[in-house]
Amino acid sequence: ETTEFVTTRFGNVLGSNVFNIVMILGITGLISPMAIQGITTVDLTMMVVSIMMLWLFSFTKYRVERWEGAALAIVFIGYMAYLISAAVA
Repeated sequence: ETTEFVTTRFGNVLGSNVFNIVMILGITGLISPMAIQGITTVDLTMMVVSIMMLWLFSFTKYRVERWEGAALAIVFIGYMAYLISAAVA
């Protein structure tokens, strides 16, 4: 795969995610206005860590290997478990 093709794929994924987030928040806000709370230190840390992990993983032959995908999934599951336990407590 060429670097241009990989760059295009990453751009498509990033653009798609941004569009989906903006559309979901926009439509939800139209239906029922909501209060948006500030981002916490834990949220910001997880965002930066996950972006850095993906960036580092992209250097292995410009693809995310299975073990790298598993690492990302484990981090995501751990973060979701933390959020749920914090919401319940």
